[in-house]
Amino acid sequence: MLIKYNYTSNQQYLNDIQNPKFKLHPILETYIQNNYKQLKNNTIIYTNTYSIITTFTNDIINNIINDKVPRIPIYLNIKIDNNTFKNINIYKSINSFEQNNLNLSNLIRQNVISNLIKSSTSRNIHTSNSNILLGIGGEYYLYQCLISQFNFYSKYIGITNNTYINQDATYNYNLYISRSSKSYLIDSYNNIDKSNFYNDFNKLIVNNNDFDIIINLAKLNINVIKFMEKYYQNINNLIIISCKKKDFINKYKRFTKFEIVKFNTFYDNIMNQEVNIYYLH
Repeated sequence: MLIKYNYTSNQQYLNDIQNPKFKLHPILETYIQNNYKQLKNNTIIYTNTYSIITTFTNDIINNIINDKVPRIPIYLNIKIDNNTFKNINIYKSINSFEQNNLNLSNLIRQNVISNLIKSSTSRNIHTSNSNILLGIGGEYYLYQCLISQFNFYSKYIGITNNTYINQDATYNYNLYISRSSKSYLIDSYNNIDKSNFYNDFNKLIVNNNDFDIIINLAKLNINVIKFMEKYYQNINNLIIISCKKKDFINKYKRFTKFEIVKFNTFYDNIMNQEVNIYYLH
């Protein structure tokens, strides 16, 4: 079930809803049906199941936080077998990356966070000065802010080539982990070794820091793989979230120092969507 939709035109919307594999959240359907006469073409509409924001209107309903860029809390329903875990508010803007399937998104997030907790607990990590959680791509700030409840990591770093993800990361970092976090906006993952992030990262390596890394990219970048390979001795866990199985399989061959130790598949039968989470070590 989609919670974000690009309304390119009313005719395209009518065509989409005829597709049995196409399923919008009821709030989106109702909003479009009530506002299609006023909606401009190419309007992105996003809901967190109770509020709506769009790219071309100012009708921001309930629980909205304005920081120049309008944001609403992400719908979170993560269940962790731990009495201290809380689904805190993580805020997202309309143009930022969205794990755009209500049926799968929280299962994916829950799986990643549960495995990080399990791994960190087994290594007896608790606020060590040398443990860092690095995120590359979409939603890294969500995982970092949520996992910060357990004090496993001393620092949180994010990298993206998307301005909106970077802004959302900085916004949420300031709410929860401002003193121990930094988000880097780079021009391209192809140039990751020429970025400010790379220079700062090398300083952390010199201090013998250990990393857990979450990658969530539409397509796995070759230079990101080379980066992982170069610093494999400092990486405890490498987690790759992939919605393009063939792309991952083809590029996995380029890993020479990592191997898959576990993977989980999440599939939506109605929308015929599949997301895989690969755990490498």
